This record gives sequence, structure tokens and C-alpha cells, in this order.
Amino acid sequence: MTITPASTGDSISLRFMADQAQLIRNGTLERTVGFTTGPGTERDALEIRYDEPLMGFETQTATFPSDSLLVLTDPCCDGFVSRYVRAQ
Repeated sequence: MTITPASTGDSISLRFMADQAQLIRNGTLERTVGFTTGPGTERDALEIRYDEPLMGFETQTATFPSDSLLVLTDPCCDGFVSRYVRAQ
């Protein structure tokens, strides 16, 4: 299954600052949570640990395939990943 902004009508942005992550949906701030990072189990990956669940999870694995792409993998058996392109 592939979910896109075109298929849902939603535009979702994540903003990571020094110690807070913001979830913005359709231009409206939906949630702000604290977070920390640590080494992930895969090479060149980070584990993000949220103070409260963000998008349904307390942890996600982050990888950066390029300078402008963030891939977040959910810690669940369904294998969902989210891809975010850096805003200009």
C-alpha cells in the first residue's frame, strides 16, 4: 500500500529542532513532543525516541538516503516507512 498526499488530501510535515519534534498537517501544528536520538541497529541509522507517541509510535528508525530525504521506519511488523523530502 502506498499512501501519498494526493491519495489522502493531507500534507504532513515534520520539523525536528534541538529537542522537539513538530507534526504539522495541512499547515496546522498538530503536535509537539520532545525527543532524543541514539544509534540505530542498522548501519548509518538513528533511533528516535519520542517523549510521547508521535504518529502512533514512541520510537522510529531514521535513515538519510540523501541530503534531502528522511526515511522513518515504524517499529511494527507491517513494515511501514514514511519518506519526507526536505522543504526548500
